[in-house]
Amino acid sequence: MDPWRVLRIQAEFVEGFGQLAELPQAVTVFGSAAPRRLARLRAGRALGRSLAEAGYA
Repeated sequence: MDPWRVLRIQAEFVEGFGQLAELPQAVTVFGSAAPRRLARLRAGRALGRSLAEAGYA
């Protein structure tokens, strides 16, 4: 029940977006905490590799 918590969270968002703004072309992939499936893990790694090879941060 910390009333300043919202402001701290907001500050983290502002800092994060500021850092992202300095990157070249970039892709952000959001995931979940669901148990890993080997096929999905391999697909995610392949996607990341392909994006990096195409010049994305």
